[in-house]
Amino acid sequence: MNLAPKSYTDPFGRYYTSACVSDILVASLSIKNPQFILDLGSGDGSLSKAAGKRWGRAKYITVDIKKNTCLKKKCNTKISFDHKHYLADALDPLLIDNIGLTPETVDLAICNPPFIKYEWTDTHKDFLINAGYLANYKAVDKISAEVIFIIQNLVSLKRGGQLGLIIPDSFVSGERNKGFREYILKSNSIDKVIKLPRNAFKGINIQSHIMIITKGNCRNSITLVELETINDKSKEIVISKEQAIQSLNYSYHKQNSIIPSETTTLKNIGASVTRGKYNSKQCKDLSMKVFHTTDFKSNSYYFDITPFNSYLEKGIHSEAEEGDILLARVGRNITKKICIVTNGKALISDCVYRLRIPVEWRSRVFKYLISDDGKTALSSRVHGTGAMYLSMQMLMELPIPHDEGLDK
Repeated sequence: MNLAPKSYTDPFGRYYTSACVSDILVASLSIKNPQFILDLGSGDGSLSKAAGKRWGRAKYITVDIKKNTCLKKKCNTKISFDHKHYLADALDPLLIDNIGLTPETVDLAICNPPFIKYEWTDTHKDFLINAGYLANYKAVDKISAEVIFIIQNLVSLKRGGQLGLIIPDSFVSGERNKGFREYILKSNSIDKVIKLPRNAFKGINIQSHIMIITKGNCRNSITLVELETINDKSKEIVISKEQAIQSLNYSYHKQNSIIPSETTTLKNIGASVTRGKYNSKQCKDLSMKVFHTTDFKSNSYYFDITPFNSYLEKGIHSEAEEGDILLARVGRNITKKICIVTNGKALISDCVYRLRIPVEWRSRVFKYLISDDGKTALSSRVHGTGAMYLSMQMLMELPIPHDEGLDK
């Protein structure tokens, strides 16, 4: 039997939420009896329908740019919830005023924002600055849609109200959203983050999470949960607010909790990490062969790259040579794409990292990277909503144990 939830996407970058994912989100909310529930980007109403099974007497307001969301208490009947729908753009900074909603009157907000980048206007920029998030206009170009959705919802919520939403992995794990995680936690609490299976949206492999926020209720701890399958019993850990700013990813913090006390990092031992500069198309167009992720061998960690020999001027920054460790930066099975160069020189693509390790540490680091423990540690630092990638910062901060079994 196929237990994968039924979901689909549309041209607006929305992955419509299945009933089982919606039920998980609603069950994770701690609010008792919300009277006023807001659903921005409501789509077919999956989240509101799940909430309706728990709070049938609440008043519902749904907003969607395209869908005319319809909520029925019972299938094939005309019995409806106390419900009003607006056909409007939830990313409009003037939305709350335009639909006649008074700020800080909503008890509960539920939301599945689109996983897209947006072309922001000066009105969006002013909205973010007035909300206390942006210090200048330049940073707005890097902001994704869920930031606007979260701020819209926080503006609408009363103090003590809750927001439950589905967010992409880049928001939870990415360094780019570190400042926004800090912004949320400055005046609110992130109560829980649930890591969903990558197949939570049928037909597409993406990493997403459920996040529960309580407005104006600052707490010092956050519960992280992982679901390996939709019907799986959850595994939980608790992290501090400071740890949450770094990452809200269950796998990252779970791995960190079992790291031996005696460790160092690639940064601390003086390692240098460089990525190549040639993309996939350029690799094909260049007259010289370029080492790419497809060139890693599945049956050997030791690689003679003499066939790739590049006769280049000394100092080319994207060239690998004997003694360098090469590691895939993006794609599936990153932890299986590791090798050490035994001979030769080669250009490397922008999908490959070159690790240049001090000679006294080289053997120890390499043996750790190809060990089961090392691969697990690397895997916990890989993230991405769609394509998986390992950031340079996460790699440089990888803990390397002082293990006598890993000889220098």
